[in-house]
Parts: sequence; structure tokens; C-alpha cells
Amino acid sequence: MKTMKIVEGEASLIVPKDCFKDPFHQPVFFNPRMEFNRTVSVAAVRAARALVGGAVLLDGLSGTGPRGIRYLLESGVEKAVFVEANPDAVKVLEKNIALNKIAKKRFEVVEKDLNAALVGSEERFDFIEIDPFGSPVFYLENAIRRLKKTAVLSVTATDLSCLCGAEPSPCVRKYGAAPLKTEYCHEIAVRILLGKIASAAAMLDFGTAPLLSFYQGHAVKVIALMEKSAEKADASVNNIGFVNHCFNCLARSAGKTEGKCACGKKFSHAGPLWLGETSDTGFVENVLKGLNKREEDGGKVRQLLELIVGENCLPPGFFESGTVAKSVGKTAPPLEELLGKLRAAGHRAVRTHYSPTGFRASAPAGKVRDLFVRWKRR
Repeated sequence: MKTMKIVEGEASLIVPKDCFKDPFHQPVFFNPRMEFNRTVSVAAVRAARALVGGAVLLDGLSGTGPRGIRYLLESGVEKAVFVEANPDAVKVLEKNIALNKIAKKRFEVVEKDLNAALVGSEERFDFIEIDPFGSPVFYLENAIRRLKKTAVLSVTATDLSCLCGAEPSPCVRKYGAAPLKTEYCHEIAVRILLGKIASAAAMLDFGTAPLLSFYQGHAVKVIALMEKSAEKADASVNNIGFVNHCFNCLARSAGKTEGKCACGKKFSHAGPLWLGETSDTGFVENVLKGLNKREEDGGKVRQLLELIVGENCLPPGFFESGTVAKSVGKTAPPLEELLGKLRAAGHRAVRTHYSPTGFRASAPAGKVRDLFVRWKRR
């Protein structure tokens, strides 16, 4: 295997030379496309240090170690336990740890399957990172068992064809939830993942409080505060329900499943999934305050976080301007002008990080469609 040296954040990393062409068929795994995801996670874990008592992190499915090493170098994590089953990857991981001059007392490398390592350990962690190739559901319950009473769980899912409705059967099998191929399917993917985390945690008397959730590229990410409390577990379960969507008039609602839409057509359903807020405004604002210029990635990270703050506290299910325009046989108006009209009518309306042409509004679908119908170009 040919390797090369790169720099990501403050970390120097040895990675497979061909990973930039095809990261998925290398002897050891490193995905350069996830750098943005890792950078956001680094900033979030640093902000989350104020919420937990210690700073010991388990980096599950470590691969060549980019996440765990960056957490040690950039997030204030005191110790990281790297878990990786591939012996070839472990060799590269150990080289990367040495390359970054990380003191022996600050790390441990465990060459095991992640579930075997979690089940075989007695240690409890302040942070647990699960970043698999595909679905994280196979590790959730064992990971939650290894959390301290107040801890942070960070989970990535890349199986978006499943979570977004292109392949609904695997989603039902793995997540116990029906996806829905709508214009806001990536938001549904985040909510299904959150619902699965909250359900698994509740069985172990842990409450789930989302700190930061987002979609980017080919992955969805959830970072949540987990607290050992039967009362908080019950409150989390109360946030789980269904999204009803009408493909005829674009109406959507959240809560219990509904049969017929007001337009007379049947609702389609997604869920069970998380219906509460998917990020915490105060926490994301703290992440923003802690960003340094390098982490801003030319403003992309800041833009993502500011959009997440703006779209919080609005109902599930954003609108896609092209989809609304097509449904009424009109051309989509400029997005900023559209948002201005909605605000002038007394509605809250903002852009969404999920789509450059998407927007979230407190207005019902009928009001949004009417605005498109009555729109006149200047």
C-alpha cells in the first residue's frame, strides 16, 4: 500500500495514497470527504467539554485515527481510547499517533471489533464517537452502556439510500422506522437516527438531548447529551412520533399518524422518528463562539452553524422552492424575496442548511402554495 502524508486541522496523518480517488476500497480506511464533518465535530466536542465532568473519549471504528487524534489535539480531550479491528489500520493508526507526538498516558489502542471492545470493557466514557462506514445501529446499545451518567454520544450515519427512502426495507429492519422520499428526506434521516438513539437510550434509562445535528455531503451527524435518568428517558420517548406528508398538496404534520389530508388524498408517513428540536440553539452558539479561523473552512463551517441556529424551533419538514413551484405550475421566485413575503405576512421563514433552495416556515403548506400562485415577477 502506497501512503502519503497530509495535514488535517492540527493533525499530521499518514493515509493511503489512493484514498482521494477511492476511499472505500483501500487496505485501510480514510475518507477525505469527511474532513468537514470531522472539523464540525472537533468544534462541537470542544464546546461540549463544559457539559461533562471529564474528558476521556472512546473513538470507535478509528481507522487511521483522524477523529480521535484531532479530538486530542484540538478539543481538550485528555485521553482517547482508539478501537479498530483491522490490524493493517492499527499499524497506520499507531504511526499517526507517534507522528503527532501524543504522550503515552493520553491514548490506548485496542485492536478489537467495536462491540467486543465495548462489551469487554468496564470503563465508562465522557465521550463516545461512532463513525462507521454505513449504519451505526449495530453499536448503539453497547456504546450507551459504556457512557458515564452524563456524557456525550457522537454518531455518524452514511447509509442515506436507506434513511432517505431509496431503499425503505433496510431502514425498517435496522432503524425500526419507515423513511419517506420527500424533498426533506435528509431531515427525516436525521430524525430517524435521533429517534433510534433515543429509543435505545431509553431502554437503559438514559435521556437524549440533541446538541448538534446536521446533514452534509453523504452523511448525517448527531451529537447528543446523554443523561442517566428514567424521568429524562421518558421525556425523550415523548419526542418520538410520525411525520405525515401529502404528495398532492405538500401538506405536512407531526405527531400521530393521520389518514386523510384536507385535500382528500391519503397521507404518507415517516417514522417513528424524533419530532423535537434536532439541535440546541445555545450550544450551537457556543460552538460558533469557539471557532478559530482555520476551523471556519473559508466560512463554510460558520455558515452551516448559523443556518442551524436560524432554523431551530420551527416545525419538522422544510419546503423546497422548486417542489412547491412545480406543484402549482409556476416558476420559483427568488428565495430571499419569498422569505421576505412570508415574514411580511407574519410568518417566521428562514433558509435551511439541508438545501440551498430549501426554506423552513411557520406557515402551512397551503399558505406557501398560495404565495407561489400569486407571485408576480417585477
